[in-house]
Amino acid sequence: MRTYKVRASLDTKYWFVEVPEINHATQGRTLAEVPLMARELISLMTGQPMDEVAVDVEWVLPESVTEHLQRVEKLRHQSAEANTAAARESRAAARELRNAGLGLKDIGALLGVSYQRAHQLVSGPTATASAEKKATNVRAASAAKATGTVAALRGVP
Repeated sequence: MRTYKVRASLDTKYWFVEVPEINHATQGRTLAEVPLMARELISLMTGQPMDEVAVDVEWVLPESVTEHLQRVEKLRHQSAEANTAAARESRAAARELRNAGLGLKDIGALLGVSYQRAHQLVSGPTATASAEKKATNVRAASAAKATGTVAALRGVP
Protein backbone atom coordinates (compact mmCIF):
# COMPACT_ATOMS: atom_id res chain seq x y z
CA MET A 1 0.00 0.00 0.00
CA ARG A 2 1.30 3.42 -0.93
CA THR A 3 0.58 6.56 1.07
CA TYR A 4 0.19 9.87 -0.72
CA LYS A 5 0.46 13.30 0.87
CA VAL A 6 -2.72 15.31 0.37
CA ARG A 7 -3.34 18.97 1.12
CA ALA A 8 -6.93 20.03 1.86
CA SER A 9 -7.73 23.71 2.13
CA LEU A 10 -11.04 25.36 2.79
CA ASP A 11 -12.26 27.07 -0.37
CA THR A 12 -15.61 28.82 0.17
CA LYS A 13 -17.98 25.97 1.00
CA TYR A 14 -15.86 23.10 -0.34
CA TRP A 15 -12.52 21.56 0.51
CA PHE A 16 -9.97 21.95 -2.28
CA VAL A 17 -7.92 18.74 -2.27
CA GLU A 18 -4.48 18.74 -3.88
CA VAL A 19 -2.34 15.67 -4.50
CA PRO A 20 1.07 17.10 -5.45
CA GLU A 21 2.63 13.73 -6.31
CA ILE A 22 0.26 13.26 -9.23
CA ASN A 23 -0.22 16.98 -9.94
CA HIS A 24 -4.03 16.79 -9.78
CA ALA A 25 -6.77 18.10 -7.53
CA THR A 26 -10.36 17.40 -6.59
CA GLN A 27 -12.84 18.69 -4.06
CA GLY A 28 -14.98 17.44 -1.20
CA ARG A 29 -17.96 18.87 0.61
CA THR A 30 -17.13 17.57 4.09
CA LEU A 31 -14.08 16.55 6.10
CA ALA A 32 -15.15 12.94 5.80
CA GLU A 33 -15.28 13.17 2.00
CA VAL A 34 -11.75 14.51 1.57
CA PRO A 35 -9.79 11.26 2.07
CA LEU A 36 -12.25 9.31 -0.07
CA MET A 37 -12.18 11.85 -2.90
CA ALA A 38 -8.38 11.95 -2.77
CA ARG A 39 -8.12 8.14 -2.89
CA GLU A 40 -10.56 7.99 -5.80
CA LEU A 41 -8.56 10.62 -7.70
CA ILE A 42 -5.27 8.85 -7.07
CA SER A 43 -6.73 5.51 -8.10
CA LEU A 44 -8.17 6.97 -11.29
CA MET A 45 -4.99 8.82 -12.28
CA THR A 46 -2.45 6.08 -11.38
CA GLY A 47 -4.43 2.94 -12.09
CA GLN A 48 -3.81 1.65 -8.57
CA PRO A 49 -6.73 -0.14 -6.90
CA MET A 50 -8.36 2.09 -4.27
CA ASP A 51 -7.72 -0.45 -1.53
CA GLU A 52 -3.98 -0.04 -2.18
CA VAL A 53 -4.08 3.74 -1.82
CA ALA A 54 -3.72 5.52 1.52
CA VAL A 55 -3.64 9.26 2.13
CA ASP A 56 -2.06 11.48 4.73
CA VAL A 57 -4.16 14.66 4.81
CA GLU A 58 -2.72 18.03 5.79
CA TRP A 59 -5.64 20.29 6.76
CA VAL A 60 -5.03 23.91 5.83
CA LEU A 61 -7.19 26.43 7.64
CA PRO A 62 -7.26 30.21 7.56
CA GLU A 63 -4.60 31.76 9.80
CA SER A 64 -7.24 33.27 12.10
CA VAL A 65 -8.81 29.85 12.74
CA THR A 66 -5.41 28.32 13.46
CA GLU A 67 -4.71 31.13 15.95
CA HIS A 68 -8.04 30.48 17.69
CA LEU A 69 -7.25 26.77 17.95
CA GLN A 70 -3.82 27.50 19.41
CA ARG A 71 -5.43 29.78 22.02
CA VAL A 72 -7.97 27.06 22.84
CA GLU A 73 -5.20 24.56 23.55
CA LYS A 74 -3.29 27.10 25.66
CA LEU A 75 -6.43 27.89 27.68
CA ARG A 76 -7.17 24.18 28.19
CA HIS A 77 -3.66 23.71 29.54
CA GLN A 78 -4.06 26.72 31.86
CA SER A 79 -7.43 25.35 33.01
CA ALA A 80 -5.88 21.98 33.88
CA GLU A 81 -3.13 23.75 35.83
CA ALA A 82 -5.71 25.89 37.67
CA ASN A 83 -7.77 22.79 38.52
CA THR A 84 -4.68 21.14 39.98
CA ALA A 85 -3.94 24.22 42.09
CA ALA A 86 -7.57 24.45 43.23
CA ALA A 87 -7.58 20.79 44.26
CA ARG A 88 -4.35 21.28 46.21
CA GLU A 89 -5.80 24.31 48.02
CA SER A 90 -9.05 22.45 48.78
CA ARG A 91 -7.07 19.62 50.36
CA ALA A 92 -5.00 22.09 52.40
CA ALA A 93 -8.12 23.91 53.64
CA ALA A 94 -9.87 20.64 54.50
CA ARG A 95 -6.85 19.37 56.42
CA GLU A 96 -6.49 22.61 58.35
CA LEU A 97 -10.16 22.55 59.30
CA ARG A 98 -9.86 18.91 60.37
CA ASN A 99 -6.77 19.73 62.46
CA ALA A 100 -8.80 22.51 64.08
CA GLY A 101 -11.28 19.85 65.23
CA LEU A 102 -14.13 20.24 62.75
CA GLY A 103 -16.15 17.22 61.68
CA LEU A 104 -16.41 16.02 58.10
CA LYS A 105 -19.99 17.31 57.68
CA ASP A 106 -18.94 20.80 58.77
CA ILE A 107 -15.85 20.71 56.53
CA GLY A 108 -17.98 19.58 53.61
CA ALA A 109 -20.50 22.37 54.22
CA LEU A 110 -17.78 25.02 54.42
CA LEU A 111 -16.07 23.78 51.26
CA GLY A 112 -19.29 23.19 49.34
CA VAL A 113 -18.73 19.45 48.99
CA SER A 114 -20.29 16.32 50.47
CA TYR A 115 -18.97 14.94 53.74
CA GLN A 116 -17.71 11.95 51.74
CA ARG A 117 -15.64 14.27 49.55
CA ALA A 118 -14.43 16.09 52.66
CA HIS A 119 -13.23 12.71 53.98
CA GLN A 120 -11.31 12.13 50.74
CA LEU A 121 -9.74 15.56 51.01
CA VAL A 122 -8.50 15.07 54.56
CA SER A 123 -7.37 11.48 53.99
CA GLY A 124 -3.73 10.64 53.48
CA PRO A 125 -1.47 10.96 50.46
CA THR A 126 -3.58 8.55 48.38
CA ALA A 127 -6.18 11.26 47.81
CA THR A 128 -3.44 13.73 46.92
CA ALA A 129 -1.70 11.36 44.54
CA SER A 130 -5.00 10.41 42.91
CA ALA A 131 -6.01 14.03 42.30
CA GLU A 132 -2.57 14.94 40.96
CA LYS A 133 -2.52 11.84 38.74
CA LYS A 134 -5.91 12.83 37.31
CA ALA A 135 -4.70 16.38 36.66
CA THR A 136 -1.55 15.03 35.00
CA ASN A 137 -3.69 12.82 32.75
CA VAL A 138 -5.83 15.84 31.80
CA ARG A 139 -2.72 17.88 30.98
CA ALA A 140 -1.26 15.00 28.94
CA ALA A 141 -4.51 14.52 27.02
CA SER A 142 -4.70 18.26 26.36
CA ALA A 143 -1.10 18.33 25.14
CA ALA A 144 -1.67 15.30 22.91
CA LYS A 145 -4.75 16.89 21.43
CA ALA A 146 -2.88 20.14 20.88
CA THR A 147 -0.12 18.29 19.11
CA GLY A 148 -2.57 16.31 17.00
CA THR A 149 -4.83 19.25 16.22
CA VAL A 150 -2.72 22.35 15.92
CA ALA A 151 0.40 20.65 14.57
CA ALA A 152 -1.66 19.11 11.76
CA LEU A 153 -3.01 22.50 10.74
CA ARG A 154 -1.21 25.19 8.81
CA GLY A 155 -2.44 28.71 8.41
CA VAL A 156 -3.11 30.25 5.05
CA PRO A 157 -1.77 33.80 4.74
